[in-house]
Amino acid sequence: MKHAGIEKYVERKFSVDSVRKYKPAPETYRMVAKELNVTTSGLRMVAAHAWDIVGAMQTGCAAAFVARPGKVLNPDIRPCSSHQRRSSGRHRSLSSDHLPSIPSEWRGRKD
Repeated sequence: MKHAGIEKYVERKFSVDSVRKYKPAPETYRMVAKELNVTTSGLRMVAAHAWDIVGAMQTGCAAAFVARPGKVLNPDIRPCSSHQRRSSGRHRSLSSDHLPSIPSEWRGRKD
């Protein structure tokens, strides 16, 4: 966040240390919801990694993909008709019906 120049916009950071799993394990997103006293539907994951977007959405979070150079969601994924693009045209909100499932071997991985 510091490198991207957005650290000043972040109120709080979270660590997966308490759940002892890494994203995209559902426990990681649920831990943040619990810490903020909201449901996962009250969260939005903003990321430049498809696996993070998929994991968040499969846990009930809203998500936004940041298309950084060299980062794509997946050529097979189409934005839903209700997606919104910001004026830069680089941010999209997607519906989970357009995202692939996380392979079972990735769930709860610790690498």
